[in-house]
Amino acid sequence: MEHLVKTFNLSESEKEKLLTANVGEGILLMENEHTEIRSIASKEEHLLITTNPNELLKIDEPESEQAKEEKVTIKESCRQILIDIRPQNLKRNRHF
Repeated sequence: MEHLVKTFNLSESEKEKLLTANVGEGILLMENEHTEIRSIASKEEHLLITTNPNELLKIDEPESEQAKEEKVTIKESCRQILIDIRPQNLKRNRHF
């Protein structure tokens, strides 16, 4: 942890925040600005990014036809999200 504190110039309170953070919580670093964040993934995003071993086992279980169709829809939605957040698209579509 000390290596992270030095590398990212974290304060003592930021260090404590990271040590006690719940799943999806963290600190967003942008140049010299540090902001606490909480990320809530949609069902589709969660299926793509989970590292929970119990959830991964469930994903690999045999599934119904409906579940297979839902998974295809989820993958397509996530693929579009990944396209939308590419740096070149963010610069072009800035809304803030």
